[in-house]
Amino acid sequence: MRITLLAATLAAARTRPTALRAALRRRGGDVVETASASCKLSPGRAEELASLNEREHAAECIKVEGEAWSGDLEPEGEIPATDKFAIPDWYLPDLDAELRNNGDVEIHVTRTPLFSQEECQHVIAMADEHANNAGGWGKIPAGRYDVHGGWVKDIVGVKEWFDDMLRTRLYPCLRGLFPNAAGDGSSLRVQSAYLFKYTAETGAATDVHVDSGLLSFTIALNEPEAYDGGGTWFESVDKLVEMPQGHVTFRPGHVRHQGRPLTRGTRYMIGGFIMREDVVEHGRRSIERGVAALGGAVAEANFAAASGESTGVPPEQLAIDALEHAVQVCPRVASAQLNLGTARQRIDDAAGAEVCFQAASTLSPRDPAAFFGRGQCLRELGRRQEAEPLFQEASSLDELDADAAYMAALSASERGDFGSELRWLERALKADPKHAKSLVNRAVLYGEAGDLDNELACNRKAVEANPQSALAANALASCLGMRGMVDESLAVFARVLDGAGWGDAEELARAQKLHGVVTRMKAKQGASSG
Repeated sequence: MRITLLAATLAAARTRPTALRAALRRRGGDVVETASASCKLSPGRAEELASLNEREHAAECIKVEGEAWSGDLEPEGEIPATDKFAIPDWYLPDLDAELRNNGDVEIHVTRTPLFSQEECQHVIAMADEHANNAGGWGKIPAGRYDVHGGWVKDIVGVKEWFDDMLRTRLYPCLRGLFPNAAGDGSSLRVQSAYLFKYTAETGAATDVHVDSGLLSFTIALNEPEAYDGGGTWFESVDKLVEMPQGHVTFRPGHVRHQGRPLTRGTRYMIGGFIMREDVVEHGRRSIERGVAALGGAVAEANFAAASGESTGVPPEQLAIDALEHAVQVCPRVASAQLNLGTARQRIDDAAGAEVCFQAASTLSPRDPAAFFGRGQCLRELGRRQEAEPLFQEASSLDELDADAAYMAALSASERGDFGSELRWLERALKADPKHAKSLVNRAVLYGEAGDLDNELACNRKAVEANPQSALAANALASCLGMRGMVDESLAVFARVLDGAGWGDAEELARAQKLHGVVTRMKAKQGASSG
């Protein structure tokens, strides 16, 4: 009887994970009314940050000198014909008016190849040889994914080819397609250029994001028959662009897009991100400074992260200052508001963050991160009923967002709607089969239905997915204890205790309590068998 009571204690300890902690997520009409409410920056601090942007711009221009060709272009020649489409109601952080054609933000896709099949194959061969000699491809984080490839400036042969193409084809195209922003082309500089290698196994996609720089271009290096899936999806117009080999997309840098997942084969691309030597991009630089201060930047692609110059304030304050400056400079740019919301979450200013996320969702109504962030804030403010549809909307906008589906499931469970909880958990696990918190909650539903085998299997998967999740480990250990597998249960609890809950004080205390319960169960088992 005593063992039964102890097992009941473990069963009662079944618990669903609570809300996800606020964390840095994906980056991010007229001026919205709430924009001014989100800014408190003093004029003096704004001037200080503007000066910092100017110094950083000058330093970056020196850094990139020699990394790629720049100089005077030949007299204007014929520009290849392009298919173009407009991004409505979208605003850019710098040179917004100059980057528009007939009032619209436009994306151009060449109708005929800008590069021959032979050229593209030669570039791929040189890149593969470089990777083999270097011991493999490099990789950079792109939100939920690691994207494999290499910096063009470092790839022998490709750099020299790229320099020649900048001079003869790429810069002339930018000058012709965006004359007010590119000027005569002599001040254009490559901030960075990356040769991407997407495969179905590694680096299959990118998150929705914006590029760094005023302008950017993407070169398709191999034929579409070499892969399934892929293409570049533009969020605001829900349009997928798939390019044949040698074709190029030209666009302003700050347009939200995503490299879609590959399901077979290999896709090679070059992405070029362009700035102007004679233009300080205060909006972009302040946004990137804020992102860098939040710890969400790749140093080689974000000069603020690489330079480390911060005016001597703590990172959280620098992030808020820089992003408030960005909102002052470009109040209609959604990523400024979105990242300011994230910065305010970091200092537990849920009310201020909620204002920013609401502004971001108004400016960019297809951005799931804005809805998710606002939902988190509303939960913290005790407005859970208002938060639930925001998580549902975020999940609907991005079917790969397991966090959003998980939070929708958690919201449903809190209302006692376990059927809806199950549907949202299944959506979360379809997006990410290794989503630890969703696995733990799915295990709880199995356990409550009396399906102990699947409960145990789900909890094992959760620990495999996140070996240092104290919550997942405690759930597994409790499940093992209920099954009478006390030795394995104690071993799992011991891992949590030895790891001090891996930083989770609440779960550490829970492990200490339940370890004692299982220890007493083992003693009772020994006494019964003796």
